Amino acid sequence: MSRDTNIDALRLIAAVGVVSLHVGTFPELPRLAVDVLQSFLRWCVPVFLMITGYLLADRGRRFPDITVPRIARIASLYGLAFAIYLPIYLYRNGVGDADLGLILRGPAGHMWYLSALLVAFVVIPAFRQIDAYRPLVAFSAFVLIGYIGINYMFSLKHRGFDILLIFRTFIGVPCIMAGVWLRRHGESRFYTLLLLVSAALCIAEIFVIKGLGGAARDAQFLFSTLFMAAGILGATISMKQVLPARLAEMGRDDSLGIYIYHPIFILLFTFVITKVAGLSPPGTLIWIGATVLTVCFLFGSRTISPHLRRIEDGDFRAASPVD
Repeated sequence: MSRDTNIDALRLIAAVGVVSLHVGTFPELPRLAVDVLQSFLRWCVPVFLMITGYLLADRGRRFPDITVPRIARIASLYGLAFAIYLPIYLYRNGVGDADLGLILRGPAGHMWYLSALLVAFVVIPAFRQIDAYRPLVAFSAFVLIGYIGINYMFSLKHRGFDILLIFRTFIGVPCIMAGVWLRRHGESRFYTLLLLVSAALCIAEIFVIKGLGGAARDAQFLFSTLFMAAGILGATISMKQVLPARLAEMGRDDSLGIYIYHPIFILLFTFVITKVAGLSPPGTLIWIGATVLTVCFLFGSRTISPHLRRIEDGDFRAASPVD
């Protein structure tokens, strides 16, 4: 399976965007500006799932090539993240709040991506085993529409967070299949138009939700999120220009590491600035500082612990979880 330099560069861009989503508040910005910023960056997580589908797909096949070693690779990443964030969760919430659901959703909010990926890596091969492509497409559409609908309700302050978590667990299935579709259909000028439409739709969603008394920043996945992620990935694979090789190298080596570790460095950077320096840092500074610290940590771990770096590596070309 071949790699694409621009796709690897996109992974780095998306990883940095994810950090901004988890900063939380940007007190230096007007509330509407925060809604716009976070709404326009929601594509950063689903595009990772779509890239996975794209890289595991073949133009002549309808199903992605999901193997046991690849499942083991994601399971090792999930286990690593679980071990890191469980002590933080227990310190904040106590043992009493821990339940069996914690194993699936993870002790940190951002871990839903890994659990959704794992679930998709089990569900999709099950449909493939019985050659049930159309039922898989129907299931993907059901999950996608249900998840988007629950997100609209959630952004309008209606209840439904528990249902949202259930649908989110399966959102990797439609996103990966969207990546497979992009691989099968190849390059197209249509993706540029899709990007423009998604941007206009995103703005419309912000103002409609705001007009109904909600907050678009509370949503995780809306229609504009889907179209923007697909449009950005499609436009990336259709680009004639090649993005800088250094961006691609960092995206290939560090994107999943940034995703896994950045919440720790958001907490660390915020603590140092507020408790030690006695300042109230703007969200933009936390975003930049946490990203830089995470990248520095990854650079150091590459030298100190090559085995750890191999576990963190997101290159799906490998035939086993660590090679």
